[in-house]
This record gives sequence, C-alpha cells and structure tokens, in this order.
Amino acid sequence: MDHGLRPQNSRAPLTKSFRNNCGRPPKVELRRRLDFIDGSARKRAVELLFAGAVSGFLGFAFAGFLGIWQSVYSEVQLNFRGEPMESGKNYFPETVSEMVRDPSSPSGKCFFAFGLIAAICILVSYYPFYLRNTYVGDDQITLLNISWLTLRTFVPPVGLLLTCCITAVPMSLTTKADLVATGVHCAGAGMMIAGYAVFELHALFLSKVVQIGELEWWVRLTSVVGVAVTGGLFTLFGYLSLNATKLGICCADVWRVPVKADWEHAISVDHPGLAMQAMEAYDMHRKMLLNTANGTALLIKHLEYWSEVWSGLFMVSGLLFIWYFSHERHFDLIEDIPDVNLEHVKQSSKGAKTQ
Repeated sequence: MDHGLRPQNSRAPLTKSFRNNCGRPPKVELRRRLDFIDGSARKRAVELLFAGAVSGFLGFAFAGFLGIWQSVYSEVQLNFRGEPMESGKNYFPETVSEMVRDPSSPSGKCFFAFGLIAAICILVSYYPFYLRNTYVGDDQITLLNISWLTLRTFVPPVGLLLTCCITAVPMSLTTKADLVATGVHCAGAGMMIAGYAVFELHALFLSKVVQIGELEWWVRLTSVVGVAVTGGLFTLFGYLSLNATKLGICCADVWRVPVKADWEHAISVDHPGLAMQAMEAYDMHRKMLLNTANGTALLIKHLEYWSEVWSGLFMVSGLLFIWYFSHERHFDLIEDIPDVNLEHVKQSSKGAKTQ
C-alpha cells in the first residue's frame, strides 16, 4: 500500500470516464483516490504540527530573550515617587505569564502572536488521529467515555489558547476578579504543560497500538522528564517567591499604596506623569512598586521564571520530536490530483435536489 505516495508511473493519463455500469470508477482508480485522500490528510496533519511546534518554540524563546533584555540592558526604572529603584535593579517578573500580560508590550505582542498561531495549528492538525507514533487507538477511553485521542487533540491546544488570551497580573496587585481570571489562566497552563506530559506518558508506557521506535521512545521520554523536572522547580520557586517575606528571604519587591507625600515628591522632581499615576492608585487603593527585589529573592524569581520558560521549551521540543520521527512526514504525494467525473457529480446533485 502506497498511502498516497508517488506511484511508479506518476505521469499516467487521468481517467476521464467510468468503465462500468454502476457509475463507479475502476478499483485501481478508487484505490488511487483513497490513497491520495488518506496520504494528503496525514501529511497535512504532520505539517500543521510542525508549524505549531515551531511557533510555540519561538513564543517561549522570545519571552526568555526579552526577559534577559529587560533585566540587564534597560535603564533602571523609577518608582512612583520619581526616584530610581533603591535596589538598582529593574522589576523582574516571576513568570512568563506576568512578563507577557500587557498585550501592547513587545513581549506581550510576540508571545500572543506565536502562541495563538501554535494553538490553532496544533488544534486543527488532529495529529493524534493521523500519525502512527501518536495513534493509541480509539478504544482506549477515560472515565467519561472520551477517548485518549480526543483528549490529546483538544486539551493541550485549548490550554495554550487560554494561556495566551487570559493574562495574569502580579499577585501583589490582584483583586478578587483578577484571582478568577488568574485561576483560569493557570488552569490553561496546566492543560497545556501537564496535559502534554500525561498524554505522552500514556502513549509511551500504556498504549499497545502506538508505533514508536526505541530511539524515539527515549528521546520523547527525555522531553517528558524535562517538563516534569522544570515544572516541579517552577512550583517550588513560585512558593518561595510568594512567601519570601514570611520565610525571611531578602529582599523581596516592596509594594504599597501611594500617599500624598509621594506624588508631591514626584512633582517636585519633575515627574508629573508618575504623580498622576500615584494619585489614581491612591483613589483606587491600588498598590504600586516602591522598590524592586534583589539578593536571594531576585535569584529565586529568576529561577522561577526560567523554570517556566524551559518547561515550555521542553514541551514544544517534544512535539518537534514527534514530527521528526513520524513516518508521515516522508510522504510524497502523486503529482496529479486524481480526476473527478464532473458529469457524474452533476447528475448526483440533480438527483438529490429532485428528491
């Protein structure tokens, strides 16, 4: 079976008329058409998977690069009093989500664009149904009578969509409404990262149908282990960062609500814009950043941030490994699309309208 691949005589003349009384093409032509349809569907799936994985990789890579740029090469930020941060450091976000939360910022634009492209490509590819090295059989179902194939098709890309479209804010600034949105965002991130790991482990260890070579098995397992390790470190460092003050870790970010003396000082040093922001924050009882983290607390924030970046990179690398080892990416379709008997199509459509 050639699975829609190029036949020996790829330039054979097209069949322009049916040869039997049933209105059907000969069996050879039917086989050729079916192989072309099946082969093109599988090739489309693997190519969309590749496009989505590359886009996702670029999204996390740009987030990491911009994190370094903002921390090292940008000028020291001013606080709401119009003074440079006492620590001499710029504010560094705890997570990628916090880095890209502003859709008008360079990092927000890049992550949203690449993440959206990745989610759409992976979602519409339906690659778990079409690739031999991810097809685990439709009979393997979960408690809700939903197959593993269906869950793998929808859960990670939908999680990526939620992560891109619903942003998170620093925990020091969250309101009750923000907590709900942040919870949905975190759920999406879990669907994306943890979902990938769970479905890969199921394919690698539990499925008796999936076709995976020995080298491919070890390479894909490495990606899953990388996701698990970096995800665990992200959780650990996140806990330490959120509770740095309680744990006596020096020196965390300092947030507080501005007072009148603060915006008066900002005006005196010729920063009326910051003074207006401080007044607005005072009216809304919203905290603003007075001083940025440094020392051990800043190191923990860096480790938390890069743990999340590497977790995302391991995930999209796993998708690239699936693409690389897939049998379907080597398909070479025939050069001529199988012909269609237009007269037969017209007659069928007329009959359907008459009925």
